[in-house]
Amino acid sequence: MNELLLKQLLKIIHNKEDIAILVQKGYSFSQIAEEIVEGKQCGLLKIENGAYVLTTSGIESFKRMKPFREINSLDEYRIKNIALDEIYIPKL
Repeated sequence: MNELLLKQLLKIIHNKEDIAILVQKGYSFSQIAEEIVEGKQCGLLKIENGAYVLTTSGIESFKRMKPFREINSLDEYRIKNIALDEIYIPKL
């Protein structure tokens, strides 16, 4: 279980945000799906009206979690999206 991913997932579900945020941060769909399955098995998540929600134990564990800071890269250091057949050569 990836603790940082779980914290972010619980935060997103608690705030009713889009899970696609995790994809933008670099997680794969399979990593997110595995974390959701583990969260359901641990009793932290459940499906209600077609959407994931936190259970009472999920809410309690979300509130007990220590806050975490996310480090976002600066725009000047981001690599622009390139085509699959292009070669990326980093600047030295």
